[in-house]
Amino acid sequence: DNDGDTYGDQLFAGTTFCYVPAAPYVLDNTDCNDADASINPGASEICNAIDEDCDGIADDGLTFTTYYADADGDTHGDVAVSTTTCDGAPM
Repeated sequence: DNDGDTYGDQLFAGTTFCYVPAAPYVLDNTDCNDADASINPGASEICNAIDEDCDGIADDGLTFTTYYADADGDTHGDVAVSTTTCDGAPM
């Protein structure tokens, strides 16, 4: 567990101990990024196109909204100019 988040590297084959191992070893090897403590199976997704919870899907469970450009300011967007995001309305 190189990043100290209590989840070990899923790519590491492991080591067998006849006793409870000491740091940096843990019993759970499900961490998909053992260099970043904010990325692990217990993490919550945030809107950033990164898979924080190690389920293979970035930003899953977040609400995405489509926004349309309103260049003329009439409060009606242009269907040809849109963006979909989970991070609020773009500037």
